[in-house]
Amino acid sequence: MLHLFSQIIQFTWLNKIVLYLALLVSCIAAFSPLTGLEQVNVSDKVLHLVVFFVLSLLVQIAYPRLGLRAILFCLACFGLGIELIQAYLPHRSFELIDWFVDLLGTVIYLILIAPTIKSKCLSGKYAPC
Repeated sequence: MLHLFSQIIQFTWLNKIVLYLALLVSCIAAFSPLTGLEQVNVSDKVLHLVVFFVLSLLVQIAYPRLGLRAILFCLACFGLGIELIQAYLPHRSFELIDWFVDLLGTVIYLILIAPTIKSKCLSGKYAPC
């Protein structure tokens, strides 16, 4: 798996495009009316956790030199920004618990996966790191 990661991380420009597309899709989903989501048998909180776990991975791949605290800060601001905007949308609402679950998804990623990737970058195994 780490060999595959080393090949993926070499295309930083492509990784950035994928990250920004994922952020855009996240915003569209977060600001759209909830049509169809009620039919999905997955908890809203599980979706928040998974989305921010994946966004954390995409941030680290797109910006491999970015520190882990910076990843947490950026995604915390992004999640809070989404919740603040939702407070002003007629079909959405501000939920602090959603933001905490967003943070949880990021923290789980930063504890379980990010240190391994960061150590490989620091050891010089990946060129763009």
